[in-house]
Amino acid sequence: MSRINALKTANRITADHVLGLRRDLFTDGVVSDDEIRDLLALARAVPAGDIAWAQFFAEAVADYAAHQQSPAGYVPDPVAALLIKQMGPAHQVSALCFDALIHLFCQSKQVPAKLAAYALAAAKAVILRDGVITGRDVIALRNLFYAAGGDGHVAITQAEANLAFDLNDAVQGANNDTAWPALFQQIISAFLLAHLGAAPLPRAEALRLENWIENGRGIEWRAPQAPGPLGKGVRAALGQMFGGPSETEKLYAALNTARTQDASQAQQITPEETEWLIDRIGRDGIFDAAETALVNHLRALSAEMNETFPPALRKLIAA
Repeated sequence: MSRINALKTANRITADHVLGLRRDLFTDGVVSDDEIRDLLALARAVPAGDIAWAQFFAEAVADYAAHQQSPAGYVPDPVAALLIKQMGPAHQVSALCFDALIHLFCQSKQVPAKLAAYALAAAKAVILRDGVITGRDVIALRNLFYAAGGDGHVAITQAEANLAFDLNDAVQGANNDTAWPALFQQIISAFLLAHLGAAPLPRAEALRLENWIENGRGIEWRAPQAPGPLGKGVRAALGQMFGGPSETEKLYAALNTARTQDASQAQQITPEETEWLIDRIGRDGIFDAAETALVNHLRALSAEMNETFPPALRKLIAA
């Protein structure tokens, strides 16, 4: 695109520039492969700009990577690979591209694992560049960790919990935003105890269902094989299911039963989680505001859970 090529030498992208870009990209309602490559190249060349630039860029990335794909909301592997290649190494990702990734995850149902890992690495690099966690960083992290299309969907994974600890260790003594300790405590607590929630259908299953809805005949319906944290419970329930879309109510009843069972299991702190937490929280020997908030929360949990609370964690709290 001639406009994009001309803008690559600009110092910043203004609102007027964005207006022209919107006319170019969204006139036909579709962001093409060539257009997204050109736009990603522009983002790397000129990451600075008005708020309109960040908003437009994030919208364009989400439209191309999630909304225009089939099934909608599922980011395919080739698209994830394109984004990673064009945005550059994770430790060099700009705040502009990082914000666009967060927006994409919030607009998606599922992204490939390699893109989720890339976003976590980018988050660490972007946030630690100034050595402090700001209020803007807190909002960005909350959106990333709880994005529907993120690493654990609305759940917190161990990779995300490790990132929270890495960030907190790196900003010890900095003038961090007052909202950070509460978010840190929520992230770690959610990893330890919160129900992992429902994962979306795998992309292949969602695509097959979409084809069935559009074409009707000639496509066999099969109950989906649920992956991820709900695996055993959902697969056991779905293993008893058969038939076509007329079985929808039975399918969701089975899913709900499985989720209830998995929620009960998730509300326990496992030996593996206990060992992980003891290693992470005592790694630097310093208990700052964020870790103190976590310890206080664990102390309250120990009183609620009584004998089911791990003795090793009880000893840690007492110390």
